[in-house]
Amino acid sequence: MQRKRPAELMEESQKLQATSETVKFNVCGKMFEVLRQPTLSLHPNSILSQLAEESDGSQPIFVEANPELFQYILDFHRHRKILVPITVSTAAILREAQLLGVRVTLADIETESFPLGKLAALTAVATEGLQNQAHLSTHRSKVELLAHLIIARVVSIVDSGARNGVLVTVNRDSLEDWVQNHLVVLAMAHGTYQPLSAVDNTELLQQLLKKWACANGYHVDVESDGTLHSDASGRVRFKSAVFSQAL
Repeated sequence: MQRKRPAELMEESQKLQATSETVKFNVCGKMFEVLRQPTLSLHPNSILSQLAEESDGSQPIFVEANPELFQYILDFHRHRKILVPITVSTAAILREAQLLGVRVTLADIETESFPLGKLAALTAVATEGLQNQAHLSTHRSKVELLAHLIIARVVSIVDSGARNGVLVTVNRDSLEDWVQNHLVVLAMAHGTYQPLSAVDNTELLQQLLKKWACANGYHVDVESDGTLHSDASGRVRFKSAVFSQAL
């Protein structure tokens, strides 16, 4: 058997040493590569350090832990300190560290602080988003209420036998007093009162009325205008809904 030359033995030793300098952890599918020295060696009692000692580094070591928090546990191995953003739970990190046998205390965790200007900007963006969602929800509710009142008016006309129910027109000027009393709601956006009949989403109104009309043998057309009955903004507003019997 041919013996290996010293140069070959040294090369193999260097390769083995190079591969053993790091160890890979597979944390629920997410890979982390860590130096044995000094990162893990500083914490010989941690589970990660003990797992690394039993591995030659050729294969990843599976660790059952939270992959989103694991990086902070490694930070503690490196720096004896953990810096986390305000969106990360300190209690969750302490719990994860305990499970991995790492002695992390509350004093070891520092929460990243944002400049006041940045915090104010983030708060403003979040508040604006919530206001927009509330406005959209309120606006849709207004359109749905208007559709309900229009349908109620159509039903009352048909039930009374007027026009034999062949063609029924409901417009804002001819609505009965009891309907008009329901056409005033608080507009959240400006804190002022607006008539429900002034809604500008005639497309949504058409969809809501069409669903009822089709189920009851009618065709419906929603008319709108943006001149005579529009408000100061000049937006197109609901004018009338015309129901005709489908042939």
